Amino acid sequence: MSNEITLLALRLFVEVAATGNFTATAKRRGLPPSSVSRHIQGLEQALGQKLLYRHTRAVTLTDTGVAYLSEVRDALAALDIATDRVAGAASEPRGLLRINAPVAFGRRHIAPLLAGYQARFPQVEVELTLTDAVVDPVAEGMDVTLRIGVLKDSSLTARKLAAQRYVACGSPTYLDSRGRPGSPEELERHNCLLYKGVSGRERWHFRDSTSDFRNHEVHGNLTSNNAESLVEAALQHQGLV
Repeated sequence: MSNEITLLALRLFVEVAATGNFTATAKRRGLPPSSVSRHIQGLEQALGQKLLYRHTRAVTLTDTGVAYLSEVRDALAALDIATDRVAGAASEPRGLLRINAPVAFGRRHIAPLLAGYQARFPQVEVELTLTDAVVDPVAEGMDVTLRIGVLKDSSLTARKLAAQRYVACGSPTYLDSRGRPGSPEELERHNCLLYKGVSGRERWHFRDSTSDFRNHEVHGNLTSNNAESLVEAALQHQGLV
C-alpha cells in the first residue's frame, strides 16, 4: 500500500475508533481484519503519526488519534452531505438496509411494512434481524435498531417513534374463573405470566393518575423470553399477561 491517504482508510479509521476493534469493522465492511489493519497502518505512515494503541482484544486512540478523529469525522460528514446534494434528492435509495428489532414488535409492526417498502424502493435489499437480546448496533453493523424503553447509551443517535403503554390482561374464561383484579395488590392471588430477558425476570409497574410508577412483585407458573409465547398462554386461559 502506498502512503497516499485514501477515503476508505479515513472511513475505516472512524469506524475502528467507534467499535474499538478491527474485527467488528471488518465484519461490517465485509473485509478481512488484516485488510482493515493494513489500511489504518497506511494512514498512520502517510501522516507520520500513531493514531491507535493496539491491545490484545481492543484498540484505543492515542492523543493524536483523538484530535484527528474529530477533524476527520466532520470532514467525512461534510463530504457525504455534498455528495448527496450533487446526486440529487430524487435519486432512488439502493443498497443493503440492516434492521434490528425485538421479536414480537418486529413480527407485528416491521415485517408487514417491508413488502410495501421494497415495492416502492426495489433497489433496496433488507436484512431484518429479530432478537430480544441487547445488541451493539455499531459492532453488529446495524443501520437501524429499534428498542422499547430508555436509551442507556447516550452516544447513539436516537429518535422516539411513539409512546408505549402496558396493560395487564387475561382471557374472559380465566377472569371468570379467578376473578378480576381491582388493584395491583390483588395480583398476588393470580397466575401472572412473566417475561424474562437478559436482565432477569421483568417486574410489573403500576401507577394511578397522581403517583409515580411503583414496582409490584408478581408470580406465576410460566416465564419466557418470548413475549408472543406468553400472549398465547394467556389466550389459552393460563393466566394474566
